[in-house]
Amino acid sequence: MRRPPPPPFAADSLTYQLFHTVRVLGRAVESRAQAAGLNRTRGMVLGHLAHRTEGVTAAELRRCLGVTAASMSRLLSDMERDGLLQRTPHPADARAMLIHLTDAGRAMMQTFPAVVTEIEQVAFAGFSAQERDQLRALLERLRANLGDAVDQTEVNATDDTETENLG
Repeated sequence: MRRPPPPPFAADSLTYQLFHTVRVLGRAVESRAQAAGLNRTRGMVLGHLAHRTEGVTAAELRRCLGVTAASMSRLLSDMERDGLLQRTPHPADARAMLIHLTDAGRAMMQTFPAVVTEIEQVAFAGFSAQERDQLRALLERLRANLGDAVDQTEVNATDDTETENLG
């Protein structure tokens, strides 16, 4: 099944090209992650938790991943049910819970870097190390520019269009 051609403005639109590339990259990661028993969003949550032994609140995770509170709540409940994380009371804030990886979550996290590495090998085949470094630097500049132009907390609180299907 062939996709229809992009709209006429899209050929010159870097924003359109980035959105399309992210979508394709996301599908590739999702496909490989499913083969490892993961999905990309769970992998991202596991990755954030893996380096935070003190635990993380759902609000912190939500901001890092750019998802709504409802989406994050469903995702965390599913992951807790599956034994990948546990929630404990926050010692300084009775309203919050700290989220920690379980042993099963740490074990599953070990598979995600290999998924990402495999996709990067395919996606960046033919790119030199210098080109990869240049792309990384350009993407960092783009994120910095957007961070200056957009209040991320407002975007994260209201934009559920890219995160409706987290499961």
